[in-house]
Amino acid sequence: MGMTLATCQVLATVLPLVMVTLVVERRSMRMALRRRGWFRKIMLGTFEASMFGLVFVVVGTQIEGLSGFGGFIAWLLAGASILGLGVLILASLASAEADEDEAEQS
Repeated sequence: MGMTLATCQVLATVLPLVMVTLVVERRSMRMALRRRGWFRKIMLGTFEASMFGLVFVVVGTQIEGLSGFGGFIAWLLAGASILGLGVLILASLASAEADEDEAEQS
């Protein structure tokens, strides 16, 4: 399962945006959610997957694509990054809903 040069270039653009979004969106969440162990582990794992995935796809851009095991690892890291971003977005929506409900009750 390889990764073409074009895919490496797209992911080299997307993965830094995932990392920035993780940092910015995490700050807008409720403190109770940010302090939970499972949330910290997911966000740290997502950031690490994005960082290592970025290294893989930049190397893939330099050598005109990745094939074999390198391509598989790059796909796995990119998928983990996008899945972690999805969890962050869902948690952000839930946090915003909780804030709105709390404001209505006051």
